[in-house]
Amino acid sequence: MQSHEVGNRLDKIIATRFDLSRKDFRSLVSQGRIRINGRSLLAGAPRQKAGDELEILAKDANPALLPENIPLHILYETDRLVVIDKPAKMAMYPGKKRPAGTVANALRGLGIPLSCCEGPLRPGIVHRLDAGTSGALLVAKDDNTHRLLVKLLSQHAIHRGYLALVHGCPDWEQFYCIDPLAAKRPGRKGMRVFSKGKSAQTIFRVIARDKKHSLIEAWPQTGRTHQIRVHLAHLGFPLVGDTLYGGGSSAVYSAAKLGIDRPALHARRLLCEAEGIDVLAPIPEDLIVAMFKAGMKIKLDSI
Repeated sequence: MQSHEVGNRLDKIIATRFDLSRKDFRSLVSQGRIRINGRSLLAGAPRQKAGDELEILAKDANPALLPENIPLHILYETDRLVVIDKPAKMAMYPGKKRPAGTVANALRGLGIPLSCCEGPLRPGIVHRLDAGTSGALLVAKDDNTHRLLVKLLSQHAIHRGYLALVHGCPDWEQFYCIDPLAAKRPGRKGMRVFSKGKSAQTIFRVIARDKKHSLIEAWPQTGRTHQIRVHLAHLGFPLVGDTLYGGGSSAVYSAAKLGIDRPALHARRLLCEAEGIDVLAPIPEDLIVAMFKAGMKIKLDSI
């Protein structure tokens, strides 16, 4: 339906038209069933303006399986695969806490073919990035390519380089971390370094330092959950903005002073010689601001 009630709050507009309470409105939003111009409010749809299309999905429509009009920057594309620049704070695929507004919904919105061998909730998604992490993400257009890329990942033939803004200043220039990882004890969220955990290896290199912060390049050699974040925290250099591994409310406060509200991690480079891929994802504005507020004196085109 078309709405021209510009500037009015959506809950009031919908309540008037559909006789819904504010509670019902919030429930519909949390289910991913309210959209503006084909984009779920869970994906951060902008305020209404004249001519915008407002829709409420029917009960038999599954928001998790529907395309959404969420802009994605394509960094590289062939007839078999695509590399996108994942925005920070966007979940990879739908779940109970995030039924819509995800990378999976946005990929479907591109209107390109996507592999389906990982199931309908993970179209084309070969590997994952944490919700708070931005940067280069590899996507397959067909099942054969998907399986090949997963094999190349397992053979360490696909390399991923990250930029991490951290608290503290290492006394080393390069460090090869080989601490194994395991899930935290039952009832606790996240991962931990554990001697009997699964093998996890990350190569770190310091790019720049200031009095309180450092910019570090990370090249994971394995693909464990939260690997870079846990390794850095264990070494004493937690990511700026990482509330899970970097200090809870104190991490939020220190990150806010640098103008960032998520873990300061960006998937900067994706390399795959077998597929001829060598892609750089632009450093996002919030990370650039945080770097310079932290006193990092570096040329962006050099990293």
